Amino acid sequence: MVSQFCFASNHRNCFAESLFISKNSFKLNLLVIIFSGIAILYLIVTGWITKKLSKFKFSKQKLNLEDELTNFSLLVSFRNEADRLPYLLQSISEIDYSLDKFEIILVDDHSSDMSRTEMNDLVNKFNVNIHLFHLSDVGLSTKKHAVKYGVNQASGEYILTTDADCILPIGILKAHHLQIIDQQPDLIAGAVSFIKKNTFLSQFQYYDFMAIQAVSMSCMIQGQPIANNAAHMSFKRSAFLESDPYKKNLNIASGDDVFLLEKFIQMKLKIRYLEFSEVVLSASQESFSALINQRKRWFLKSKHVKNRTAKRLGLILFLGQLNMIFGFILLFFLNQIELIFSFYIIAKFVIDYRLLNEFSKKFHLGFCAKELLLFYIVYPFSLFIFIFAVLNKDYSWKSRQFKF
Repeated sequence: MVSQFCFASNHRNCFAESLFISKNSFKLNLLVIIFSGIAILYLIVTGWITKKLSKFKFSKQKLNLEDELTNFSLLVSFRNEADRLPYLLQSISEIDYSLDKFEIILVDDHSSDMSRTEMNDLVNKFNVNIHLFHLSDVGLSTKKHAVKYGVNQASGEYILTTDADCILPIGILKAHHLQIIDQQPDLIAGAVSFIKKNTFLSQFQYYDFMAIQAVSMSCMIQGQPIANNAAHMSFKRSAFLESDPYKKNLNIASGDDVFLLEKFIQMKLKIRYLEFSEVVLSASQESFSALINQRKRWFLKSKHVKNRTAKRLGLILFLGQLNMIFGFILLFFLNQIELIFSFYIIAKFVIDYRLLNEFSKKFHLGFCAKELLLFYIVYPFSLFIFIFAVLNKDYSWKSRQFKF
């Protein structure tokens, strides 16, 4: 009787243990399926993006001296940019375009690092048509107010926006003019690159931003605009005034470029990517804390994005990065995932490498495989830092405090 009881007890224990193992095995297999699904989706999407970008060819159109030149207004909103504004104005003064066909609209957003006299002295150094305005004179503040005010003051048919920490290429206005007379677009988005320095922080931002630019460009040339950048963008002044893109979002600290793009998409206006290799160079953040504040600002902007394509693509790319860490953790529990994980890591690097290499070649930007490899390893882990940083909803930007 006792032996029968022991046998039954052992049988029940074995069955329970078998059931426990079976349940755990099912859970682990489910995790493998999730990992594999994300991996396949990421590789398909990024492969498609890379393929479309590689097929893109720049326009060979040349300037026809008989064509009437487009009138441009270069709009720059700035705040506390005393160190960088002279370099921007110097690059503007070297632009190869008829001086009587463009003006510069500078809108000072309550700067405290330069007096008005110093600003006027700086402006007068350059032999270009510059109009300087101060938001404090009209009781306004923040960049969207500055852009809206600047557009109202402008006289050009097209507005070309940039930032005070940028350097413009000499052919930028010619390039935009050629595309305008050829296609009559309402908005043209152009390439932007961070200036790369010999520090890890600078290189990290350089390749990260290059990836953002490459994805944005690839989507836009396929007629699916998801993002643009105010550092290099032109739009028809009349379209801006008619659409009033900031009417419902003036209270949001950032997003002047994204909300403008979304409004133009909503109104079914013609949006194009610049079909010339002119790229605007921009300064990256010089400290880790400044980078965190920038990412918080970008996160705030993304929260209000309504573009479904942008949200879906952003989620796929985000999960694709986290999948590297997810797969690494699974290795401790499942040896059989080694082959799948190795394939994903290698395939992902090859596609990411090709994407960034294609973009850098098109715009003659520096590219180093060793730097990219380090970025490739670190980037998934950096996402966790940015995620935890966002939990603190306070951030500062241009000596202003914000909360989201």
